[in-house]
Amino acid sequence: MPNDKIVLTNVSALHKKYGDGFARVQSAITKFIAADRKRGLQTRVVAIDSEADMRPLKGTPVLTATNQRQVKAAVDAVCEALQPDYLLILGAPDVVPMQELRNPMQGDGDVVVPINPRLHATKPEMFAVTMEKPGGVVVSRTRTWRRTAPASASGTH
Repeated sequence: MPNDKIVLTNVSALHKKYGDGFARVQSAITKFIAADRKRGLQTRVVAIDSEADMRPLKGTPVLTATNQRQVKAAVDAVCEALQPDYLLILGAPDVVPMQELRNPMQGDGDVVVPINPRLHATKPEMFAVTMEKPGGVVVSRTRTWRRTAPASASGTH
């Protein structure tokens, strides 16, 4: 089965954050997957805190939701094993934390710079990042783009 899109999240952290409202989150994910299916995309949810999800991917489940190193290792394992065309990280930093690095620039006021580290993707064709507060959305595409019609020798279509 192709891995067009992976929705990566920490289900335990979502449960903790939303409590009884988690059912609404689950319903939204189900609708999202159904909409992707109509577009011809195979979408799979991977819970980085799940032994059942992580073991087949040769990854270690995240035991502490706020542990950035555990999360980074889990994301790397998912991307390495599945090589998805798209990766959606579902959850704010309290669900799937981003990496934080010490700021190498002296005197600019920021001690820690939050970043989203490079995700392992073999031969990416396109990579785009949009920033929102706090964090960002990463879209990665690894399939080869195809033209629908070749350009003529004169440069017109």
